[in-house]
Amino acid sequence: MQSQSEQDGGHNADSITSLDINASENIPQVLLNHTSVGILLLHNAGIIFANPAIYNISQNPENSLTGSSVFDLFHSDSEEQLKALCSAPNDKSEHIDAVELKLLCLDRNIRWVTCESTFITVDNHPATLISMTDITRIKQNDLQRAEQHSLLLAAIEQSPSGIMIVDCPQMIVLSANKKAIDLQTHDDNFNPTGASVHECANKCHFQNHEGGVFNAETCPLIRAIQSGETVREEEVVVNQPDGSLKYVLAHAEAVRNENGEIIAGIIVTTDFTEQKTSQQAIGNLLSELREVKDNLEKQNQHLKDAETRIRASLDQYTDLYENAPVGYLTLSNQGIVLRANSTACDIFGLKPKELVGNSALYLVVNRHKPVIASAFQKITEEMKPVSCEVEVKFDRAARKHVRLDCMPTSSSDKNQSIRVAVIDVSARKQAEIKLAQSEQRYRMIVENPLSIVAVIDENYEVTFASPGLCDTIGYPYRELIGMDFRKVLTDEQREMIADRYIRRRRGENTPHQYGIDLIAKNGEIRSTIANISLATGPNGEKQSIVNMVDITDRKEINGETNQ
Repeated sequence: MQSQSEQDGGHNADSITSLDINASENIPQVLLNHTSVGILLLHNAGIIFANPAIYNISQNPENSLTGSSVFDLFHSDSEEQLKALCSAPNDKSEHIDAVELKLLCLDRNIRWVTCESTFITVDNHPATLISMTDITRIKQNDLQRAEQHSLLLAAIEQSPSGIMIVDCPQMIVLSANKKAIDLQTHDDNFNPTGASVHECANKCHFQNHEGGVFNAETCPLIRAIQSGETVREEEVVVNQPDGSLKYVLAHAEAVRNENGEIIAGIIVTTDFTEQKTSQQAIGNLLSELREVKDNLEKQNQHLKDAETRIRASLDQYTDLYENAPVGYLTLSNQGIVLRANSTACDIFGLKPKELVGNSALYLVVNRHKPVIASAFQKITEEMKPVSCEVEVKFDRAARKHVRLDCMPTSSSDKNQSIRVAVIDVSARKQAEIKLAQSEQRYRMIVENPLSIVAVIDENYEVTFASPGLCDTIGYPYRELIGMDFRKVLTDEQREMIADRYIRRRRGENTPHQYGIDLIAKNGEIRSTIANISLATGPNGEKQSIVNMVDITDRKEINGETNQ
């Protein structure tokens, strides 16, 4: 296999050294040993001379390169560029600018170098002078920066946040990742890169959280870049074409150079629509939960208040049941006393333990037991309230009259009970007896033809007239009822009776007995002695009861006697 030097013209070490060129006499000494720039002197691509810097860069032993082909010193990727450097043009003094080449070190590692070539003559022989600068570190830094830049661009592009870089002061968008482009809601073909940031702001249809629309002049993100402010977590609402809203948190900050001048701006936007929607949903849920909680607390308070009222009502009803002026009994459907209040015990003159458990028939006198039995039968058959009055035993000797108001419960037949209200009517019975006796006596008096009685209301109308009054003044009963009593009085007596009636109503003492002259229907004057008293009618109205004695005949006899 041919070496690289054989392929490039057959120049080997013997042919090169036979030129017997003293390089040190043609090249300044300072370039040979005291420079970091590598110097190669070539003849027909063969290395005639290499300074120490070349050996430092290539890590080859000193003087090991002389006589070798320059193509063996570089990587094959740099062959074409190296040929261009070594190709002698027509103009032997022509200079070829620097190119980047890959230098192959002794350990087969690659170092990056820049090489410039100048074509010269040495003892009338053409030669190539190559100056070499090691740029490996710079190249590595550039590659690292390029890699970092690629990673940064990839990170920016894949970032979940929208990132837009703006040039200042031109306010032109230098770059924008996909998330930032997605904010352009009304034009799918619009790419903000290279566009004016003001145009982007107008296309985005930004709104604040209160619904106000941002334009290029009012957008706080643009103001931040222009003035150097920093906007953090500005809540922006983007109106979507379908009418929905996109919620964005925006951060804007200016980038300054070492002189403090604003050279660029960065706008970072984060879509937090889901979080905002979740927050709103959580807020709505919390609001609903608070409302439910408030309602439950109100209902609980209502229940507590209702329980308190029920307890109070229960206490009141219990107290009312036990201490009511009416006796209460609860009987089974067989008539056995299941419960009795204290008033019922007092009415029957028994203790609770003596009353409860006994039959209701035991409490009634023998002649009224059929009444009780009939009432219980009617209740159980017809399920309707029944009332009856019976005479009961009391203190094993005395008797009492009571009224029993019996009512069936609405429970099933098996557990049906009867509620009985026991009312002591003994006093009423006695009063009824006395009233009947009084009515009998009153009837005997009133219906006596000699009794003259009239009942007059507050308007002086006659509400009752005895037969004796009808006979005395000659008016039938139906004409007297409703007649103004003053019609049968003389003018003088009308004023007197009206005055005394008013004074009597005021509580003043007035004579209850005085003479009254009545005008009969035929015009005859009948003289009477009247006794007037106040009474209360059945409806609470005030009435005057007038009892009169006809003394007309007596006055005539006395008059004749006096004559």
